[in-house]
Amino acid sequence: MGQFRSPNGWGTSPRGVGALIAVLVRYPEVSSLDYQAAEGVLTLTVSCRSAIAPDAFAHIQAAWAEGLGMYRDCLHQAPPRMASLSVDVMDSVSNLIVTRDVESLTVEEVGLTIEILREETGGDLVSDPADLVEEELLAQEENIQATLESLRDSPGGRLFALREEGRVLVFNS
Repeated sequence: MGQFRSPNGWGTSPRGVGALIAVLVRYPEVSSLDYQAAEGVLTLTVSCRSAIAPDAFAHIQAAWAEGLGMYRDCLHQAPPRMASLSVDVMDSVSNLIVTRDVESLTVEEVGLTIEILREETGGDLVSDPADLVEEELLAQEENIQATLESLRDSPGGRLFALREEGRVLVFNS
């Protein structure tokens, strides 16, 4: 599949934004993506239906780091510039936050990350399996097109995408 970034900067091209949107559409567990072009960093958030205890999070974090390391070793790739997994626990819900540099991030790695988090949380990730009907798909395409045009006019900003009631919303600043 290839890299997320484009020759002109990951978030400034239609292909880069398309990859961002494709992640949200492909992985219903991803609740939001935040791309900050100036730092070249993508933050991916998934939510878990339970409070993750510190020892359980340490296990999840170790499994993710090991999986990422093995994946990169198999491809003979250097360690990423930025790769972190953190947790934000709020009462009975936890947000798992993956932060990665986009320079070395691949679409396959995103899939691997989601699979590891899904497995390590016992399938307890919040998922938005709602299918979009034709009208909603058209509205989404219009929103995406407007965002793409806006990005062409102001490259290098911030791009934020989130999932809401079966739709993918994309914002830029």
